[in-house]
Amino acid sequence: MDLKIVSKHKNQFLEREEIIFEGQSDKHTPSRKDIKERLIALTNSSADKMLVEKIENNFGSHVFSGTAFVYNDADKMKKTHKAFALKKEGLWKEEPKKEAPKQEEKK
Repeated sequence: MDLKIVSKHKNQFLEREEIIFEGQSDKHTPSRKDIKERLIALTNSSADKMLVEKIENNFGSHVFSGTAFVYNDADKMKKTHKAFALKKEGLWKEEPKKEAPKQEEKK
């Protein structure tokens, strides 16, 4: 898989760097995990501060493009993005729900 960064943009308001990337693969579109590992190597960042927002490709083509965000702080990322986006990346841990004690019914 070949991957290159097309552009980088600092977003001071959200405290993140927005990356647009393009790539080409031999067989199929690579997984988010593979793309994330390659982007981490290219940007020298850590896995807990990076989120691959989207991956796009055309049917029948081996070329893909997408967007990723690298945050200054992992807590800021968790406050900015919804839980489903963080679950896709494996960054969201659900806490088990506590059941309320059942009250006995009076007859």
